[in-house]
Amino acid sequence: METYVFGAGASAPYGAPTMGEFLSVAFSGWTLIPPDQTDFEEDLKIVAGAIDGQYGTNVLAAQQGGDHFSAAAEVALSKINVEELLALADENRTPDIRQALERVIFKTIERNIHDSGSGEYYKLLMSEILKSGQEACLITFNYDLLLDRALTDAAPRHATSTWSYAVSFHAGVEDFPSYSDSADPTISLLKLHGSLNWGQCQKCTSLRLWYYNRYDNIFRTTLPNCKNCSEVSTGFEPVLVAPTPAKRFPSALKRAWDTAANCLQKTEKLTVVGYSFPAFDRESRRLFLKNFIIPNLFAHSRPKLAIVDKDGPTRKATKSWFLPAVDKNVEEYCSFEEYCTMLQ
Repeated sequence: METYVFGAGASAPYGAPTMGEFLSVAFSGWTLIPPDQTDFEEDLKIVAGAIDGQYGTNVLAAQQGGDHFSAAAEVALSKINVEELLALADENRTPDIRQALERVIFKTIERNIHDSGSGEYYKLLMSEILKSGQEACLITFNYDLLLDRALTDAAPRHATSTWSYAVSFHAGVEDFPSYSDSADPTISLLKLHGSLNWGQCQKCTSLRLWYYNRYDNIFRTTLPNCKNCSEVSTGFEPVLVAPTPAKRFPSALKRAWDTAANCLQKTEKLTVVGYSFPAFDRESRRLFLKNFIIPNLFAHSRPKLAIVDKDGPTRKATKSWFLPAVDKNVEEYCSFEEYCTMLQ
């Protein structure tokens, strides 16, 4: 089995901001003269207030100052990781900030991922994986839908292949007729931090799957009833898991995490695309340490490793973390494009 791990760096060529630059991109409209208004200004103001409260910045005051967003506030935003802010909202149990962050994150992704190429390298990779007919596991920490789209576009051309999120959508599946939760899929697409098109019932916590829809069309319109708990819709909330040291994720995602563990134990080659295994995300690191690195330290035949990242120090740190649990001949690529081109 081959396993692929995707981080924000895999989607960056299509406009998706990395977590480190996310707040700068989200608030970029405020830096313009005159400011560029979004359709989530109130959410941005709540997030700006939270940033000011946590870090002593002046982001909200800078925006309210009129025609000029201060350079100091702009630099401050570039220093703050949005996932850390999300983690703080969870730890401090501030649902209003959490809700505003969810909308800012999802709307920023929607605004910035462009249609150019429509994820052409994702499509190329999915086509090659499906063409091989081999079992594969796709672990992603991204919320965007580029990987999902590439898989659903390529899958119909390979009738013998099946795929699954390894998540039970007991609350229903909305306008996604091609999806079925295969019991023994060829491809497991494991979105361990959630997805733009998943909603969690506020009453029973069951998940619902939508086809590729926009945030406001899912969470700001009249919603379908939850098929699991009630004939009356109680509303859905986004599934967005923060990379906290003590990760809080819906119980419905447990099967996906368990499936990831099982796949890693069987993996003969691991390919890491644009993901750095951050130290503060303890649960994600433990997943790989327990199920891949530690077991292979004592294996006679060690799996192969490929690292795809534009940043040389990140590639070096990732390689160092996995060695000597992998074959010493580690493949390295400077971009997702370079890696996918090599596949042809």
